[in-house]
Amino acid sequence: MPTAVIDSFTLKPYLGNPAAVCFLARHDVLHDDILQAIAAEMNLSETAFVFPLPETTTALAATADGATTAIVTTTTTSAAAATSPLSLGIRWLTPETEVGFCGHATLAAAHAVFTEPSSQQVFPFLFSAAADGAAAAPPASIRFVGTAPMAGNVEMTVAPQPMGAWSAAALEPAAAVGAEAAACGRQPGFVPARKAHYVMDFPERMPEPTVLAPDQVAALSAALGLPGGASDMVEILLHKPSRKYVVVVRDATMIATLRVNASLLASTFHPPQAAPLSVTVTGSSVGSRFTSTVHGDHDIVSRHFAPWVGIDEDPVTGAAHIVVAPYWFKKLHTTMGVGATKALRCYQASARGGCMCVVAGPRPGRLSISASATTMTSGVHYACVNYRRSATSATHVNADSKL
Repeated sequence: MPTAVIDSFTLKPYLGNPAAVCFLARHDVLHDDILQAIAAEMNLSETAFVFPLPETTTALAATADGATTAIVTTTTTSAAAATSPLSLGIRWLTPETEVGFCGHATLAAAHAVFTEPSSQQVFPFLFSAAADGAAAAPPASIRFVGTAPMAGNVEMTVAPQPMGAWSAAALEPAAAVGAEAAACGRQPGFVPARKAHYVMDFPERMPEPTVLAPDQVAALSAALGLPGGASDMVEILLHKPSRKYVVVVRDATMIATLRVNASLLASTFHPPQAAPLSVTVTGSSVGSRFTSTVHGDHDIVSRHFAPWVGIDEDPVTGAAHIVVAPYWFKKLHTTMGVGATKALRCYQASARGGCMCVVAGPRPGRLSISASATTMTSGVHYACVNYRRSATSATHVNADSKL
């Protein structure tokens, strides 16, 4: 099974958020137990599994004579996501469970599809027929459709973006990136990583103010390590459908140095409230510019914690920013960039760190995220196709497969 590990939201190796990406020839080629075991084996915050949608698979089988470039099908997922040669299904798994959406693993999946040589063999219907022996051309964009029940057929479109695009140029200072590449290039055996910028179209998820009991507010501030306790909190918000909490703090400069107790955080919320899936701490540095030595100046700073799904802290999180960015657009009325385009330069201040540019619109209820990705590992994963996990133990049959 073609597999890659990609650092999302950075052009610099060993920063950003790593995700594994696995290419599947069919949506049903591996049992869910095997997918979960692979995600646990990868032991990254998320592993993305990418595959042709069922309708595309059916069409491919019907055109086994090789005429894959002529495939035209319709979708049973939604009218907006016509299942065409430019669509792929995607599922996101943490080491412990499947989740309904993951931004950085989607970015990694797109980067893998656009840059991995194996993509053309696994997904030939994505590539235009080559003439006169020229290399097949990749698509201009790819639509990913989340197919897990909790994903609700969420749709995202990802397209490569020129390195000089205005929204991408703010992400990583060109001089710093060039200096890093030159320094690495002087090392024996150095092979430059495949790096690229992308623009991704995501659904907007506006959080709403919520009220917690005083003891929960105190416990939450203690778990987050806020030096001033609850007085450091400006607002607590919740996006109910995705169970994502947002804690807005008064000073963005404190976020990077917070010493968060993930175990205490996980026990903060108790019945009758459902446990959240994540908590994002965020603050605005507008007016008191926050500068990362690696990634430059930014308008908002955040950190993201999800111990409820086995992730004490996620290094850089696209899914968090489709929740916090709408709040900051409304709060700051930020206008930067091209004309009256609303845009925010966002930095996630984890130990690895990473950045993105979030742009409002252009369609109502959608956001565009410009970000970078860097390939770190590329190869093959050997899956045990008969692996199953029972309630008490895992069973194996000696039947490995290079899918």
